[in-house]
Amino acid sequence: MKGVVLESGRYKIGSKIETFAEKLFQAVSNRARFGSTIAKGVAMLEKDLARRSVPDGVVLLEFGGNDCDFDWSAISQQPELDRDPNTAIDRFIALYHRAIRMVREAGNIPVLANLPPISSEKYLRWICRTGLSRENILHWLGDENAIYRYQERYSHVIEEIAEQEHAGIVDLRGAFLSDRKLESYLCDDGIHPNAQGQKIIIQTFENYFETHKMA
Repeated sequence: MKGVVLESGRYKIGSKIETFAEKLFQAVSNRARFGSTIAKGVAMLEKDLARRSVPDGVVLLEFGGNDCDFDWSAISQQPELDRDPNTAIDRFIALYHRAIRMVREAGNIPVLANLPPISSEKYLRWICRTGLSRENILHWLGDENAIYRYQERYSHVIEEIAEQEHAGIVDLRGAFLSDRKLESYLCDDGIHPNAQGQKIIIQTFENYFETHKMA
């Protein structure tokens, strides 16, 4: 939701979610941060609510992409050891439920977004670009596509949380997977949507909120 894209080996802000949100809402506050996890999001939400800086309305939550990632350098060095992701799945679930409760207790409407799909091939190539051992990482993974499956698991969990909490869910993943040319919408790192992918995200958000009459 920060609109980050990778161009010429550098990350920058490509498009902004505000381009759709300002059409539908009177005021928009984008609190997305590069590399943010659910734990960081909950901490930020607590501070914002304590300062009463969250206006009444809709709070759009999208976490998981950074939570499901691993310390690839450590894995490259010691592929025989078990490793936890940045946020273990049980903790991810608990914190997401907590975030939703906090939003509701403050009188706001929580809406979740699942995760755009990634490219295992591109991402593995990206994380090994500085000399990490592809062989060791693959040994730890079992197979290359395990990266995709693990990220997919977190996306499914988000959908389950939304159902359990009777919260709205924006199907970003479905929007990307509806086109066979998935990789053409991803940056060279295999995880961030490129400029065309960002257009899909904005259009999907806009369609959801227009359909659900939350403006």
